[in-house]
Amino acid sequence: MKDVFEVMESWRYGLWRRGGIHKNSEIFLIDTAHSMALINGTVKAMVFGAAITIFCDASAQALLDSDGDGIPNTQEIADYRTNPFNADTDEDGIPDPEEISHPDLDPRNPESYQARRLFHLSFETSNGSNPQNLNPIAAENVGLEDGFIFKGNHFSQESQSKLQFPYLGEDLAPLVSLRRGSIRFWYRPDWSSKSAGGKGPGTFARLLEIGELSSDFDKGWWALYLNSFTDRIHFASKSFGFINPQISHQIEFQEGEWYQISLTYEPSRSKLYINGEEIANGPGIFDYPSPTDRQESGLWIGSSATGSFQANGTLDELETFNYVLLEDDIRSSYEITRIDSDDDGITDFQETMIYGTDPHQSDSDGDGVQDLIEIQAGTEPNNASDFPALRLALFEFNTGTFQGERGQLPTQKLNIEWIRSWNTAAINVGTQSPSVISYAFQEDDLSTNFNPARGTVRFWVSPNWHSGSDHTLDGRILELGAWSPDGSNGWWALQFNANRDKLNFITQGNGQREFNISHPINWRPDRWYHVSVTYGLFESTLFINGELVARGSGVSAYPSHETALASGIHIGGSAQGEFNADVRLDDFETFNYALSESDNLDYYLATRPDEDGDGIITYDENLFHLTDPHNPDSDYDGVGDGEELDEGTDPNYEFDGRPRQLAAFDFEGARLEGNHNQIPVISGQAPQVPGWKGYGIQLSSELIDAFHYKDVELSGAPNINVRRGSIRFWFQPEWNTGEGPGGVVPIIEMGEQSTDQRYGWWSLHFHENGSRIRLQMQGRGRTFSGFDQTLDWKAGEWHHVIVTFSISGSALWIDGQKMASGIGTIEFPKLEARTESGMVLGTDVKSGQAINGVLDELVTFNYELSQNQILNDYSPTPPDSDGDGLSDLEELTIYNTNPNDPDTDADGIPDGRE
Repeated sequence: MKDVFEVMESWRYGLWRRGGIHKNSEIFLIDTAHSMALINGTVKAMVFGAAITIFCDASAQALLDSDGDGIPNTQEIADYRTNPFNADTDEDGIPDPEEISHPDLDPRNPESYQARRLFHLSFETSNGSNPQNLNPIAAENVGLEDGFIFKGNHFSQESQSKLQFPYLGEDLAPLVSLRRGSIRFWYRPDWSSKSAGGKGPGTFARLLEIGELSSDFDKGWWALYLNSFTDRIHFASKSFGFINPQISHQIEFQEGEWYQISLTYEPSRSKLYINGEEIANGPGIFDYPSPTDRQESGLWIGSSATGSFQANGTLDELETFNYVLLEDDIRSSYEITRIDSDDDGITDFQETMIYGTDPHQSDSDGDGVQDLIEIQAGTEPNNASDFPALRLALFEFNTGTFQGERGQLPTQKLNIEWIRSWNTAAINVGTQSPSVISYAFQEDDLSTNFNPARGTVRFWVSPNWHSGSDHTLDGRILELGAWSPDGSNGWWALQFNANRDKLNFITQGNGQREFNISHPINWRPDRWYHVSVTYGLFESTLFINGELVARGSGVSAYPSHETALASGIHIGGSAQGEFNADVRLDDFETFNYALSESDNLDYYLATRPDEDGDGIITYDENLFHLTDPHNPDSDYDGVGDGEELDEGTDPNYEFDGRPRQLAAFDFEGARLEGNHNQIPVISGQAPQVPGWKGYGIQLSSELIDAFHYKDVELSGAPNINVRRGSIRFWFQPEWNTGEGPGGVVPIIEMGEQSTDQRYGWWSLHFHENGSRIRLQMQGRGRTFSGFDQTLDWKAGEWHHVIVTFSISGSALWIDGQKMASGIGTIEFPKLEARTESGMVLGTDVKSGQAINGVLDELVTFNYELSQNQILNDYSPTPPDSDGDGLSDLEELTIYNTNPNDPDTDADGIPDGRE
């Protein structure tokens, strides 16, 4: 039977070549392009007779279904008069069984059909997966790259990429209808056209191919491809040895650019569109591969049927249709993919159909990062809590244009002075009124300079005033939006109060008003301060000179996007130039995330203009030769250079620094912080245990290896002065005299002991197994002992110890009694040694020994305490911090009550009475 129809098909092609099909022939229509030849009555009867004879002779042939459409050949011939070797007899893209079962469709009439999309391949994977769940025949060496929409597939000659699908889907519908239809896809070449200065595709690059271009006369072929020698794109077909070029047109492609290519074809004409515009047309499609050739070949995408002639580019979003797309549809389908209402670099089509973002807002989730940047960074553009951490703006003010890091230019600048700074240049705002410098909230490239909901603002500022001076009006450092009594306008402001003794952070929006932070300041002119404000939904924080000084409420109200766009950001004053801050500003930065505590500290240390933290910028210390720019206390009297200038004393004369308490450590806090938030560096454990007053710290050789505080804090405040001063503490040994720690174990130490005395060392320590306490010092090749006193202590007893020292002498007081005196601090460690060691407490790193006891209530001074002060401070009676009649020791060790709460169980009866 198959032989009979092969004869029929051959005859049909012969008739076609000899002048076509004549009206007076009896019509047996199989399809317009590949119908069986019109056979006259006699020949037709002969063929049918032969077929019947064959079926009668072999009953097994009765159920033969050559095209696999579920209808036996005999039934196709006798009942439906369809082609038993083609599941889509009329080549309209709808399988015969579906048309037979549908009353309005005719499987033999190509004009009776339903328009539909046949195949869609989105290229989201490299294995050919698709919405139709049709498995590819081959998917080899296909690259996966960024596509026009999400991902695309890359095909290259070098990697021999192959992607082949069967010609028919599981429902027997063709993936491409060859007689009439449309194809649309996106293509990004790896090359530029020769006319554009490139080398062209380098091969006859196949975009789509069915059948095979070969020397075999009978092989059919249908392809859309690119010419390697000329800048042309071709649509061609072949049948019976003849190649019919339907379209051949000049193109100019640029490497890396996306192009939408659309092809429509039917018997009367064919058209080619690029980026929505018709670029060429040609004759209709008549010749194409036979059903057998199609089945053998399948559909090849990005290469030829031989697995060569790769597209050398990336393909995305392939669609095929069984009807001719209208020109308006093609144009609109392209234009909708190009419209970008918010100019954010993502088309409205992509925003709506793919990413789900707002096509009218460049930052859909309002996190301060454009949607495109979030997509490129892999964060979620619709989730305000998921975003790439970015610096939004940096204004260094190093040029007279005041241009930002990304080229942002001010939108207004009123009475702004450009001045020299410790760091190149700065701006001076407010010496005349009105005065302000403003920038756009959002630049033309849609990047934002500020995020009012979450982020960080940090800058260097030097006031032109003393705190406490009356300026009548508040002074704005940064403002967005506008203040209103009811908070309806939307306002974000960082400002000084009128007296310039508070720094305030305030937000308004949606009828809400929030005083997020209000922190007291005591600033003076000619000092540079680093300020950093971090803020988010739950908390805001204020850092000054790297130190966390205040926490406040989160930002829940702020200007809307529209308000922010209309307002812009204003630095140094209000939008009209009022409310001048009257300050110098430098290195003004904004971020879309809250910088961490360590971020702020590290930045301050790395960039501070005051290298030694004494309150005088390094530039001035060098310029005027005032003091040592690398030493916060040039005369080492326990008072910072800046403080001495403020107080009218000489920072280079060690005997006129005003007396003061330097530091106090009560060891009550969880971090063992001092009274200025000094944090120790600990190796091992220093557990809090019942102390003389509240809690103390246990320093045991079994638990701790090292414990120290800094010599001088970042603020320039010293924790100790070993040239002149006093040290006071309480101590409870775990040992009896003579049974204490072996060797020399420091109670307080600075510098490092050495045999050649080259480092400088100062140490108050136990030695001889806790039988003696000694003050010893080294420097400039010499070693001295101030005093060396015997002890008679018992384990568990508390002792009050005070040591005073100066150039004139040293003294030791224990439990209100002067026990020893000796020479003064003739030598002491230099700055470098003190900085390296810090103030060591109760441990010796080299020996691993600790003082093995409890230390409490440590206080240091920069002057010698008098006898009256010492006697007044000492009391043998344990303190009662809460006044409930029980000592702190009793409450902690016996009654398990709170030594800081007189009524621990809140029953109205003091703990002592209970």
